[in-house]
Amino acid sequence: MPFQASVFVGTSVDGFIARADGALDWLPQDAEDHGYDAFFQSVDAVLLGRLSYETVLGFGSWPYGDKPVYVLSTRPLRPAPPQAIVHHLAGEPRDIVQRLVAAGVRHAYIDGGV
Repeated sequence: MPFQASVFVGTSVDGFIARADGALDWLPQDAEDHGYDAFFQSVDAVLLGRLSYETVLGFGSWPYGDKPVYVLSTRPLRPAPPQAIVHHLAGEPRDIVQRLVAAGVRHAYIDGGV
């Protein structure tokens, strides 16, 4: 079965996903769903870079529920919240995809990253 990676992002009019300091405060908190819930249900796992992971840790609540999250980083990670399913991955993209497929991931949501 093939592996699929997808993104679902909001961007500012000038084409940025976050402010220069990484802040997401320009995103409206009460925005319409725009299909995000259906999209999120269609993925098996979430892939994050370390900086995006650290940003998410500051949200106050874990936004991914019980969906497995794979954080790509060569550095150690801060501890995940107790309810979170977080895996640390590093390596070449081909190797990472092979490891994801071996874990049963067929459709991954790429959320954040440089």
